[in-house]
Amino acid sequence: MAQDLVAHGLDLAATMAAGRWSTPSELVRYTRHLAADRGAVARYYAERAEA
Repeated sequence: MAQDLVAHGLDLAATMAAGRWSTPSELVRYTRHLAADRGAVARYYAERAEA
């Protein structure tokens, strides 16, 4: 569920509340690979590919 919520754009606070996670580190364990897809390097290469 955490991956689905983050993939659909819910922010950290909303996702933590929905899953009843008490610390961000708990949530990050489940969603860290999604962050790589949206990070600065991924955006940089995506923009270069469009140009």
